[in-house]
Amino acid sequence: MLHISRRTLQNYRDKGIISYASVGGTLLYPESKINEVPERNYYKPRVFGR
Repeated sequence: MLHISRRTLQNYRDKGIISYASVGGTLLYPESKINEVPERNYYKPRVFGR
């Protein structure tokens, strides 16, 4: 969904960027939190010359 590698996802977990729960060895991510990651990190492109 985020188009990131497993390692990047692990870094996000380690840094607390994305929350998760471990149930029986399976990692679960709340959909609402997954949707927040791109929204928090989106930067509007700058337009020059206007």
